[in-house]
Amino acid sequence: MFGRALTVGAAALLMAAGALPQVKSYDVSGVIVNLSGKPSPKAEIARYFLLSDGKYTPYEPITADASGKFSGKIQPYQLPMTYIVLDAERNLGACVDFTEESVKKPMRIVLTPLAEVRYGVEIENGFKPSGMNMSIACPDTGTLVLLTYDRGAIRIPAGKYSLNFFSMELKMHQKPFAVRSGETVDLGTQRLELTPISKNIGKPALPIDFAEARGVSPEFKLSDLKGKWVLIEFWGYW
Repeated sequence: MFGRALTVGAAALLMAAGALPQVKSYDVSGVIVNLSGKPSPKAEIARYFLLSDGKYTPYEPITADASGKFSGKIQPYQLPMTYIVLDAERNLGACVDFTEESVKKPMRIVLTPLAEVRYGVEIENGFKPSGMNMSIACPDTGTLVLLTYDRGAIRIPAGKYSLNFFSMELKMHQKPFAVRSGETVDLGTQRLELTPISKNIGKPALPIDFAEARGVSPEFKLSDLKGKWVLIEFWGYW
């Protein structure tokens, strides 16, 4: 813990001294409209949206005014980077690639009907993980555009994506796919596999061999601890 605190403290000093590079920000502006050219007031532009209980919440959004015009700053780690745009009613949207060239002039973003993506989940051996995240990301730029804790059906703008599942107890699972405006795509059942460690949960511990340990006989077996109190300490260097 002390080593980690010192590392963070040193980084803070370097940043104060200007030794670390600062994240560059870009000024962006333009107008957001629908297919008929009608302005989309209160539409939001964000690097990603959190979807929970059917509600889309943007992360640090740029919001269009009543006439559909927007202006603000973005701080991507790099360009090009894909941002997601949703109208106020969450019926229309678009994926927008911000590039070094596109941010130099006002943009015109056209929203189209959202597509619907359906999927199911099946985990090996019926295992129930202690926690699992699901995300939909743009694979070309690696930008996370949608993070959700909902299950079953997700509405997103047209584009290319990757459906991702992550858990400490499961192998990383990715499913590339693409959707067009207004269509419904069924990705089928996503079968998630357990990690080798998870497959041993609830089973007897594997044998342990000691080459040399203070106070421990080379003939020691885990079964020697049966019926005794055992203190297990996990530690490491970070």
